[in-house]
Amino acid sequence: MKKILLIASAVVLLSSCASFKAASVPNTNVSTPTISTATAATLEVSPTKVSYTYIPTNAESRNLSLETLKENAVFEVLSRNDNADALVEVSYYITAKKRFMGFGTRVRYIIVSGYPVKYKDFRQPTEVDLRNIETLSRSQMLSRSTVKEVSVDTPHR
Repeated sequence: MKKILLIASAVVLLSSCASFKAASVPNTNVSTPTISTATAATLEVSPTKVSYTYIPTNAESRNLSLETLKENAVFEVLSRNDNADALVEVSYYITAKKRFMGFGTRVRYIIVSGYPVKYKDFRQPTEVDLRNIETLSRSQMLSRSTVKEVSVDTPHR
């Protein structure tokens, strides 16, 4: 009987009080002042137009958006061309295939082409640079030109 009482009291003591502690921290948004300055650079544009065919994996085609796939294609072009900084006059040719039962499309490949650019000679902009930027922005010549062509293969029945 003493053993049963001893075991019962040990069980009660060990399982009697479970303590739970929680803490809450108020949301502390820290605003950091931003300092921005204008910087000018010289662009060294390659005279040769480059092209690359990007073939996404099944997982990439299934899980990534078309914009992300296009960014991946541009990244591949830049990394294969002397690690260029940007691509200008970019054009895309995208081929996609309809998925089973018409549920969306799967990108088969993207052909991206353009001129690789490297940035050189970073400097403070001069008055001439600022006037050129203002003139170009008014004439809308600074906008990127993109050609998007999408062809969809339909399955044969």
